[in-house]
Amino acid sequence: MLRLATTEDTDLVYSMAESFIKTTRYKDTYTEESIKKVIEHLITSTTGVIVLFEDKGFIAGMISPFFFGDILQATEVAWWVEPEHRKDKVGD
Repeated sequence: MLRLATTEDTDLVYSMAESFIKTTRYKDTYTEESIKKVIEHLITSTTGVIVLFEDKGFIAGMISPFFFGDILQATEVAWWVEPEHRKDKVGD
């Protein structure tokens, strides 16, 4: 079931976000504190969102100004599906 993350989900989202980060070239540049700040900002701000699929994955996004104009755009921050759930059709 899809649902919006709440501040009570910070540790769950962090766990998945850390798994995601470890697969990127940024794996040596983050701290737990910095990632949790971003997670909490996305959850509590009016311009961010984190959608959870139980404990199987998440999609994080935000609304930001478009660089070349006076409009807003939706932007992906990250998305992740836990490896053990990648054949479960979580993204379908």
